[in-house]
Amino acid sequence: MHPLYRASLAVAVAVVSPAALAQPTATTQQYEIPAGPLAVALNRIAAQNNRVLSLDPAMVRDISAPALNGHYTLNDALGRVTAGSGLETVTLPGGALTLRRVPQSAVTTLAPINVTANTETAWGPVAGYVAKRSATGTKTDTAILETPQSISVVTAERISAIGATTLKDALGYTPGVATTTYGADSRYDWIAIRGFDAYSPGYYLDGMPLRNNGNWGIWQTENYGAERIEILRGPASVLYGQTGPGGLVNVVSKRPTEEPLHELQAQLGDHSRRQLAGDLSGPVDEDGKWLYRITAMGLDSEMPAHGIANDRLYIAPSLTWRPSADTSLTLLSQYGRKDGGTYTRVRPAVGSLVPTPVGTHIPTDLFVGEPDYDNFDQTQWMVGYLFEHRVSDAVTLRQNARYGKLRVDYAAVQSLGYLPVNEAPSDPATTRPCGAACRAAKRIFPASPSTTRRRPICVSAIGSTGYCWGWITSARPSTRSASTGATRRRYRSTTPSMAAAASNAPRPGWTPTSPWRKPACTCKTRSNGTTGGC
Repeated sequence: MHPLYRASLAVAVAVVSPAALAQPTATTQQYEIPAGPLAVALNRIAAQNNRVLSLDPAMVRDISAPALNGHYTLNDALGRVTAGSGLETVTLPGGALTLRRVPQSAVTTLAPINVTANTETAWGPVAGYVAKRSATGTKTDTAILETPQSISVVTAERISAIGATTLKDALGYTPGVATTTYGADSRYDWIAIRGFDAYSPGYYLDGMPLRNNGNWGIWQTENYGAERIEILRGPASVLYGQTGPGGLVNVVSKRPTEEPLHELQAQLGDHSRRQLAGDLSGPVDEDGKWLYRITAMGLDSEMPAHGIANDRLYIAPSLTWRPSADTSLTLLSQYGRKDGGTYTRVRPAVGSLVPTPVGTHIPTDLFVGEPDYDNFDQTQWMVGYLFEHRVSDAVTLRQNARYGKLRVDYAAVQSLGYLPVNEAPSDPATTRPCGAACRAAKRIFPASPSTTRRRPICVSAIGSTGYCWGWITSARPSTRSASTGATRRRYRSTTPSMAAAASNAPRPGWTPTSPWRKPACTCKTRSNGTTGGC
């Protein structure tokens, strides 16, 4: 044991000369004391200044002092080695030094500061438009920069900022995604990724497939219920099984949050749009083991043509149970209903991009459907769960499942193309009004058992030349599907193909009990004098 430290184990009183006691404290000295026990540092400073030091050994036990190198006065040297220890030196009468605890009144106690941050996860909300993490490319919570595949994420804030009401609208600015392959369509979200249709075999919801049932039973997603919409470009069958070669769409549902969330909104817009929506979330108990969320939206609006209804209802309650920091179980459910007609904007190149032979264009407000007949009603519901358990920092187990049911009631008058009345539609001598064009359409169909009963629908008289648009087709499918991998189907359809349209098209003598509710051709006169519209 160092002789100076041994001398400090008891109260020591040394007799020093009066000259030493009278030494001014402002004199600086050179110190070279390495970092070590505080008692050793104090004894060396006292000895170097010819001072007596008395202290309680228990007071300085396990307390270290920083190194002291340089020229300092006695008070500065003592202050540096005791800084942060809660102790201070005191000069007694006669010049002796002692050690005491700093009085509580002299200690400034700061209020505790709790720093918290919402760390972004692959399934949680994103602050702003740029997401940094995603699970679509790896099915794990991975940074997008570390994912070896092209991924785009459209966040909920961006969906709201651009006013996207459908999935197709939300992806309108995403690279590699085409949203106008078939023009405007109120029935489905037709999109293509890198040139390949993405609606078949179907989109994904929370990493699980929404398998489509043919061309009619297609699961709908609701933008207001999505936390983010992610596009994974390129083949992904290793992770997801059967998918399109261009990529896939994965919609991430809103899930319960730890922070309370209370949102109510009302919207008014074009086409008689009236919408009410709400998003409520937060903890159920004080410990935060139970979390809830209810997202709901109701829409009453019309489509851009003929006042056709475009109504939707969506409600998605969810509940999360977290018995520990490593285990969580989230129950997800949703119910959606869509009531309305059909609205499509498919036009041929002649009459749209280039004028017709007589120099006219197809009116932009031309509606080729039948408002009194067309309808598209879809009801769907889904229930499922997301289970996760973290075994260690390197291993996490996840197991998800979902069951859903889908039903569609769809009937529509569809158009397949414009048909001129004769081989020389620009010849004024052969121009006919709309009604005459329909009656003369048999010229287009050779007289044969398979074609004589095809009846084109007269929808427009362009200029002075009559044109007919295709023939009636109709579909009334009813689908039911489970999205857990195996698919159950119940499907009936009265959709006539092009070959079958001959025998199914309306003809003289049709009765109200037939599948068709409208005659083949009913011409109407527009306010501008032109005829058209069935």
